[in-house]
Amino acid sequence: MPTLESNQDLPLSSFSRSDAVATRSRIVSAAERLFAERGIDATTPAELNKAANPRNRSAVQYHFGNKLGVIHAILDKHTPGIELRRHAMLDEIESAEISNVRAFAEALVLPVAEKLDDRDGGLAFLRISAQLIGHPGFPLLSLHTERMNRGTDRLGRLIAANASDWPKALWAP
Repeated sequence: MPTLESNQDLPLSSFSRSDAVATRSRIVSAAERLFAERGIDATTPAELNKAANPRNRSAVQYHFGNKLGVIHAILDKHTPGIELRRHAMLDEIESAEISNVRAFAEALVLPVAEKLDDRDGGLAFLRISAQLIGHPGFPLLSLHTERMNRGTDRLGRLIAANASDWPKALWAP
């Protein structure tokens, strides 16, 4: 990383941008660990700051606004990979014209379950997601709805179109 002494011509923004990215990453990693271990409700932004070891004691507020912003950052880190995997599975289902319960269930569950093997916060993400389900302050479905649930929406449409003879309790929301 460049230093001010060796790079007098570089604009200050080149230093602050890489610092900001590193700080955000440290905060997200600390949040994953603390939220998973202690719980979302039991972890304060001040504890996140301390665990992430930023130079600024208000780094969480500066970078994320509040705890909800940190939660969004965690979801933003993990959900795109889940969505890509789910869409790839749905592409296979559509191209092979598969319409069995197993294929649809795998497309729903496997992309999330694969987070168990993700060494970059995957297990923490699953624990955090479990806390968010039904949480009155951070409802998981509303956090995801506008941002990232395209794969599950697509899965629901595929089931409705291809398995209408199944009992409605299996596929209707």
